Amino acid sequence: MTLYPSESYKIRKLDIRFDQAAVADLIENCFGNYIDPDGKSYLDRIRQAARNRKNIQWLKGANEMLSYPLSGFICETSSGDIVGNLSIIPFERNGKWTYLIANVAVKDTWRQQGIAKKLTTTALNHLSQQGVQAVWLQVREDNDAAVHLYQTFGFQEFSRRTNWLKDPHVDEMSLQLPENIQVGKRKTRHWLQHAQLLHRIFPQDIAWNLNLHVKDFAPGFLSTVKSTMQINELEHYEAVSDHQTIGFASWQARKLYADTIWFVANRDFEYEASLALLQSIESKVQNRQRPLMINYPAGRNQKGFQETGFIALNTLIWMKRPVWNLNEYGG
Repeated sequence: MTLYPSESYKIRKLDIRFDQAAVADLIENCFGNYIDPDGKSYLDRIRQAARNRKNIQWLKGANEMLSYPLSGFICETSSGDIVGNLSIIPFERNGKWTYLIANVAVKDTWRQQGIAKKLTTTALNHLSQQGVQAVWLQVREDNDAAVHLYQTFGFQEFSRRTNWLKDPHVDEMSLQLPENIQVGKRKTRHWLQHAQLLHRIFPQDIAWNLNLHVKDFAPGFLSTVKSTMQINELEHYEAVSDHQTIGFASWQARKLYADTIWFVANRDFEYEASLALLQSIESKVQNRQRPLMINYPAGRNQKGFQETGFIALNTLIWMKRPVWNLNEYGG
């Protein structure tokens, strides 16, 4: 039998003056097994902001755009404990603000009381009142309860992506490269083909959230200057088989835990292209001794990534829905 706490609770807007440290503790408690180094850095920034009251004062009363990452709603008990949280994170996209629901967390002893549903209802009503037309979220593929909850609110899946991670300190057996494939720097005349594959693997609904700007991959003076000045380090490679370009991979230095490899290939040649390109890139950037991350459609080229030493970190379901007509979904 599940025993529920006897205290009452209420849903209220997060107060950045007092709630940040408790929210960080709750998120870490609920998702500790799934938080990557970037997530831990995110929590550290929240705790640092909680200690720096000077920054909090000018943020008080600010809208979500200024108070990122400190906006959202919490569930508070009658004794003042924070047992639930929902974050609202804004992203600027094509000059407009898009909102992402994240960090929906409920303390284990307070679950199965509808708190997550009430937090989500409150957030969607709030965004509707702000004139927001659509909201996004990401949920782990293995979190069936959360997936079902969001479906009841009318969220619909539009993509499923896997994050692959390569640790540079883990030795892997060298693989035999396909004899008929050559890897070299991307040729300028192949840029259009590269761009088409990038848009196919990372459509607009995905690219903006991954901070992928395809225009930065274009050849030209400006791209060269950026790379030289290390503002946006990018190196592009292509794989060629029998005089046909079958795939591309771009290495991008990031200020995150891992650098990113943007791998794209014709579907019929994904496996062969990944073996050649990923091993080649790793040998060229191994002096950085940093982890490498790949984001790719779930279920595709798993063998190629695994054989080149990448491990599936997580698979996320991307969902979105309009925020009007909330009552239609029982909100």
